[in-house]
Amino acid sequence: MVFETIQRSTTPLMIVNQIRKHLETGKLKIGDRLPSERELCKMFGVGRSSVREAIRALVVMGNLEVIQGKGTFLCQSEEASDQSSLLEKAMAALPFFDLMEAREILEIKVVQLAAERVDKADILRIHKAINRMAESTDVKTFLNADLDFHNALTESTGNLVIREMMKVITRMLYKDSYFVAISVDTRENSINTARQIVQCVARGEAEKAGEAMRVHLRAVDAKLKDFIAETAKGGKAEA
Repeated sequence: MVFETIQRSTTPLMIVNQIRKHLETGKLKIGDRLPSERELCKMFGVGRSSVREAIRALVVMGNLEVIQGKGTFLCQSEEASDQSSLLEKAMAALPFFDLMEAREILEIKVVQLAAERVDKADILRIHKAINRMAESTDVKTFLNADLDFHNALTESTGNLVIREMMKVITRMLYKDSYFVAISVDTRENSINTARQIVQCVARGEAEKAGEAMRVHLRAVDAKLKDFIAETAKGGKAEA
């Protein structure tokens, strides 16, 4: 197994890219044990903190599984291997930024409908998700709580078609959200705007809820675009 030395120790993105590339090309296979952190540090020419951050990201993405006392292994999560959704298959071939734009259109409508249809039980579920976001101490827990927040809003509309579409879109964007959510400031901003959204929804203020969701999503989307641009630069640097 041969990895290229990383020139920029400030980012674990290139480590993630190389491991995923080896997985896609067959140089690494499902079930393979990853070298130790010390060995990976030598292979990539980076510090241990960068390797650990990359491993955490790959665990969230469903590409790695850490088994206590045995090591870290290449894997494929149920979500990553699920090929049952025709909608997801179709969307996977579409431009990423189109997906982000579609999400904004749908989620703004979601909160507007939620403001008209939500009940006390829905509001309670949404608040619980936001509280878990605020109480989270790691990125994965935060992202799972954030996903629950968006799902709870969608469920409150009672529209089954929108629910299924949003499940697919949020799942497809979830993995790329990891590096965005690393920033504490980004997480705090998401929590604050989420609270503004639920306040508007609870008061039945559909238009204000829609605008609050627009602000919430565009802040995240801007970070995602920066992440994608940074990843693209890293890929060119490796070529």
